[in-house]
Amino acid sequence: MTEFNNYNKIFSEKEISSMPEELQHKVREIVINLENRDNLEEQIKILKESIHQETENTKIFKNKLLYAKAEIDNMRKEFTANSIHLIRETQIKAINILLPIADGLNTAIEGCFDELTGKGLNMFKKVFESGLKQLGVVEISETGIISNPNIHKIVDTKFVEEKQQDEVLEILIKGYKLADNHLLRPASVIVNSKNDK
Repeated sequence: MTEFNNYNKIFSEKEISSMPEELQHKVREIVINLENRDNLEEQIKILKESIHQETENTKIFKNKLLYAKAEIDNMRKEFTANSIHLIRETQIKAINILLPIADGLNTAIEGCFDELTGKGLNMFKKVFESGLKQLGVVEISETGIISNPNIHKIVDTKFVEEKQQDEVLEILIKGYKLADNHLLRPASVIVNSKNDK
């Protein structure tokens, strides 16, 4: 009511009381509105503080949301990487299971004396090798190159005068690698050695 008294400079209580009742009510209403106007600055200050607090809360929530999104992205990337790794490991295991079949086919073809059976085995071998190629498997079966310890396993040596030192002379067992050079099995080879003169 102290603020109401601030406005008694405009109207004293006696003046208001002397007015008709309807006018008294309106004047008092105006005075109350004027009192509320004085509180307006305080209310604006409180409102600004509330807005500031809500802005801070929004920033905190936004940061938590960004952190959660980053965590989900990291989990997705990790899951994808683990899945790719698992698929690759499974592919390598499956191919390694198939490689002895390729060896068996080669041995069967070499030892086959029946022409018709040999043709059948060769047809099956072509289909089998095509399947391996579709899986990204590359044969290591080249002779006439210098042996490479990353892809060759030297099992014997010979001396051939016109050949270079460590040149692959013969493939005993084919080696295999994936297209990205991941070694599945080294080729077992005989290489030239000048020490065998």
